[in-house]
Amino acid sequence: LVFSLDTGVVRADSTKDREVVLGLLSGFEYIPTREALDTRFGEHSAAVLLAVLNDKVDPNILSSHRRRALKLLGLYDCQEFPNVASYLLSYIGSPSNSEQSRHAAMTSLGQACKEKAVPELSQHLSSDNLWLREGAIKGLEATGSLSALPRLEHALTQEREPQFQEKIHQVIGRLKERPYHTPAP
Repeated sequence: LVFSLDTGVVRADSTKDREVVLGLLSGFEYIPTREALDTRFGEHSAAVLLAVLNDKVDPNILSSHRRRALKLLGLYDCQEFPNVASYLLSYIGSPSNSEQSRHAAMTSLGQACKEKAVPELSQHLSSDNLWLREGAIKGLEATGSLSALPRLEHALTQEREPQFQEKIHQVIGRLKERPYHTPAP
């Protein structure tokens, strides 16, 4: 599978590549690292993940493969891979995608785009959808940015659910303990 970052065109180069990609995304305990993806697919590793996410036809690509690919996109800095940011924003904004997958995309957006993701993620702190609210909280933590604090503190005053109040409180504490711009592990 190859996804051109410039043109958005997806094509299958070989069945073997497809099997390798799906194999890497299938492990229960093994999660490929950015280095493992780059070793196997070179400069096209982000494109390969995007190809998996864009292939809506292949019955071998399961929702678990898609969620894992979404999580792995967080390893690609938005400055270096602007199409990753565009894709994640589009994915989050599409109600046709599952809530769990949109949740994963929010965390990845926070990881990949850091402080630049704070405004977008903050919009979801008041969502009626619990998955999206939690995704926004986790995504804001993943940014590692102190600029998320005022938004989280405001959300804490508006939050009605005790379990979400506790999650927000914990994230605020962890962000305050972490040096500025140090992303979540």
